[in-house]
Amino acid sequence: MGLWDGKSFLPIDFSIHGENGKDVDKPQGMTKKEIKARFQSIRPEECASSERVEEYFKSKSENAVAMCKRAIKNGIIAQYVLTDSWFINAPFIDGIRKIKKGLLHVIGMSKTNRKWIIAVFFKDAKQNLYLGKCQSNYFNAQVADTTICFI
Repeated sequence: MGLWDGKSFLPIDFSIHGENGKDVDKPQGMTKKEIKARFQSIRPEECASSERVEEYFKSKSENAVAMCKRAIKNGIIAQYVLTDSWFINAPFIDGIRKIKKGLLHVIGMSKTNRKWIIAVFFKDAKQNLYLGKCQSNYFNAQVADTTICFI
């Protein structure tokens, strides 16, 4: 999630997702043996990384609504939520419109050949800041790596 003022894009929030994929025998692309063997750590419920782990299993739409709520709570108030077309569905729009009694409006991008500023930001972040290249199997390290790229 980022704030765009027409000239500059400022990344302000993100979430990391684990999607189950299409193969029911291999959730998240792993066998049952691989899932059992993967690295896990114990986190206190009140720590920030526990909240990030909860986000991992939520839908992208749910997390997008939660990010908008966090942004407003922290004083970052926009007029519009601009999203890719695949975000546009009734639960997402309803979730955004319920924030602060309809404060935000939703605009869904249509598929065009125009460069969208968020896509440009992420392309640059991946190429120049190595976003997504962290090889740690520690979830907190993944969150920290993304945070540092955004800063």
